Amino acid sequence: MLWKKKYALAIFIVSVNGLGALLNKLLKWLFKRERPDILPVIIEKGYSFPSGHSMGSLIFFGSCAYLCIHIVKSTGKKVVAYIIASLFILLIGVSRIYLGVHYPTDVVGGYAIGIAYSAVCILAFRLYEYKAKR
Repeated sequence: MLWKKKYALAIFIVSVNGLGALLNKLLKWLFKRERPDILPVIIEKGYSFPSGHSMGSLIFFGSCAYLCIHIVKSTGKKVVAYIIASLFILLIGVSRIYLGVHYPTDVVGGYAIGIAYSAVCILAFRLYEYKAKR
């Protein structure tokens, strides 16, 4: 983004992801849900809800897909970017359940919070763009 002199988009992607990580830490501290202990493939520390990987992947790949609206001109390439982002988000969530470090509700909760948070951030950015053009 900096190379293309799209400074507002660069600030958007960094701030959305950074604040999203802080939001996840806050929510884990508030809910304090223990991780599943039924035959985990790996051992994780910390609390379980919401899934940080699921929430983070949705915020990161979702914001990257949103950037495609501003950068990529071809509709076909935009669709491909959205499909790839969606697959990464889905596979990361499923992997957290498979590894036994999250309950399915942790992943769904991470997705739900990630969608809501991303929607608010995108709306705020669009409002900024609208006011900047005036």
